[in-house]
Parts: sequence; C-alpha cells; structure tokens
Amino acid sequence: MRGGLRTEPPDTPAAARERFGKDLAALPEEARRIERPVPPVPAVTTRLAVLTSLVRHRIGARK
Repeated sequence: MRGGLRTEPPDTPAAARERFGKDLAALPEEARRIERPVPPVPAVTTRLAVLTSLVRHRIGARK
C-alpha cells in the first residue's frame, strides 16, 4: 500500500487460501490446537536487536 491505496491488485480467494494454509502449517502444533493453544514465543535475533536500537536512536535524535 502507498498513501492508503493498493499498489497491486488484490489476491484471488484461492491465493489467499493457499497463503493461509502455508502460514498455518508453519506454526508449531501447540499453536494450531483449537483447545488450549500455546502461542509461539518470538525470538529476538541479533539483527533485530541492532535494528531496534538503531530505530530508537534515530527517533530519540528527532526530539
């Protein structure tokens, strides 16, 4: 999206269904359960930590 408008046409229902299936299959079994699912715990990689630090520094520099 750019400026609140789509930059590409919307997916077809079949493409959305396929993407959902792949996303669902990528979740751990415990997270896919209907009863008492266990949410996955996100991992903070070194790369993400560095990016977070950089963004926070840039935001702080604007004040």
